[in-house]
Amino acid sequence: MTTSHLFRASSITYCILLMAACTGAEPTTSAPTGNSTDVNDNTDNVDSGQAEETVKAFTHKMMKSTGENPFAALAYECQECTFEQWESIVPPDGWTKGPAQIAVFSAEDSGMRSTPSVEGHPDTVDFLDDMPGNEYKIIARPLDGEFVESGANGIVAKVQVKRDTLLVFTPGMRVHELTSPEGDIFVLFAHHVDPENIQAIDFQEADALDYFTAPTGWTYSTRILDEELALDADNYDGVVTVLAIRGDVNSTWEKR
Repeated sequence: MTTSHLFRASSITYCILLMAACTGAEPTTSAPTGNSTDVNDNTDNVDSGQAEETVKAFTHKMMKSTGENPFAALAYECQECTFEQWESIVPPDGWTKGPAQIAVFSAEDSGMRSTPSVEGHPDTVDFLDDMPGNEYKIIARPLDGEFVESGANGIVAKVQVKRDTLLVFTPGMRVHELTSPEGDIFVLFAHHVDPENIQAIDFQEADALDYFTAPTGWTYSTRILDEELALDADNYDGVVTVLAIRGDVNSTWEKR
């Protein structure tokens, strides 16, 4: 095997180990204080004349490879688990952790309508002794994918994911988009967050992704929505196409 082939294989493997947010978050709302992903309104102490902040959603997954191809896996999420609990998990053989991310879509208006069931694999899994029952449940199934590049932002992969989600961006929200060389447009829906110091980027700011360099041949753009934008898995028979960028800063984008 040539050096270039070895690099390509190792890059794909690295991408798979870090691709968990490809599955998309079943919205888990949380205040950005502490390491909690419990369902709470994000209401800081505000004066009576100030509006409450938007509900935020975070995601931290456990992934199980199914072996059909390098990208095939099952994604499990625990909506009640804290970041601290998730970080305490030692992944068993065949399992990996995905990156901690914050949702960029409107958590109040988005959701997961159903969860998949895959023959030969459990619908729920128990990873934590301090929580009763099986706290992690399957929410999505990456089916296959392709390596795009290893670039300035890290490893980039395009993945087909089976999940029953509706991700909504409401009028007035800023969206961040990547356009492929073929003209396909991908919308940012999940972005890196540090569980130890949750200081989320303000994605309403035009310069929120100033650090970002688009993959080779791709074009980054940002705009304010005049009307609702909905990324509905039903429009693609329940299989969405996701672009996963995994490096020092992780981001995840869905084709619209």
